Amino acid sequence: MSRRHRRRQSPRRRRSTNALLVGLSPMLIPGPLEWALAGRTIEDLQFLTVVLLSPRARQLWQRWQEERAPHFPESIPSDLCSRDRHLLKLLVELQQGIDLLQVHCQQTLAHDPEQPIYFHTSEIPRLRRLLSLTERMLQQVRSVRPELATLQLRLGQRLIRYLARNLSDHPRRELLN
Repeated sequence: MSRRHRRRQSPRRRRSTNALLVGLSPMLIPGPLEWALAGRTIEDLQFLTVVLLSPRARQLWQRWQEERAPHFPESIPSDLCSRDRHLLKLLVELQQGIDLLQVHCQQTLAHDPEQPIYFHTSEIPRLRRLLSLTERMLQQVRSVRPELATLQLRLGQRLIRYLARNLSDHPRRELLN
């Protein structure tokens, strides 16, 4: 008897998928302005990082910016200190992210500036890594050299967090639809 009683109650307890969607806040897909501002924040962070390089590492960085050799991170001289090698690899990754954002922003602005920017599925992991890396580096700037953490960088950090959250939430929300 109790078994039948449970069966009768289970349909009433079950929540519909629509009820799950009701509690979610609306999904705002970032447009070209948000991504352009994120790119600007990454450029500012890149500038601060270049200042930390030794003179020899700066020369290597300038040469890479002129040539854009694809295998630069592997060709960094081993006699360079590990800090400079690490910073150069980070700078290359930041620059590649900036280039990706610029291409997508320019394409979107050329066609329809009101549209959000859509990235290819293969680019999403790169973007997530870029945003995560940028946020960690901005946190380090704030903790190590707080005088360099300008209002623009602090606001940029909030924007980076928002974009990263948006990228990580988007696939989950799509699955609910």
